[in-house]
Amino acid sequence: METREVRKYFVSVSPSSLDFTSDGGSKSVTVTSYYQTATQTSTDNGPWLPASPTFSGKTGVTPSAGSSSNSAFSVSSVSGSSGTYTVNVTASSNSSTSNRSGSFDISQSRSGNYSDFTSDDSSLNVRLSQSKIKESISFTLYSGNAANNG
Repeated sequence: METREVRKYFVSVSPSSLDFTSDGGSKSVTVTSYYQTATQTSTDNGPWLPASPTFSGKTGVTPSAGSSSNSAFSVSSVSGSSGTYTVNVTASSNSSTSNRSGSFDISQSRSGNYSDFTSDDSSLNVRLSQSKIKESISFTLYSGNAANNG
């Protein structure tokens, strides 16, 4: 009889997009990233059983965050533990009359026997957007007497 450990991976991000005002600032996303384990056995090179094992436990997997596709957004390194992580994003102020957009990826590294039990993608994309500066128009009203020299 042969025994093996199998893993089921989970990864999600919330929110999946961040919107910034033209003033810029910092916001964060929360990443849930972990795996659960189960045991399967095989006799005489037969199939691994049970085919749908019961998974348990929760082992955190620290994800990695890539750089933003737009340099106006700065993505920090990942912090956290035990399956719950945070990634901070900072947007510089936008003095342009155009909106900005960008994105970055969050990736989960995987190992062990997992392909039969994990359907989540190992990489998630976070969309970033920033509004343009509000255009203003100024004008001056003059009030006064008009002279009629007719």
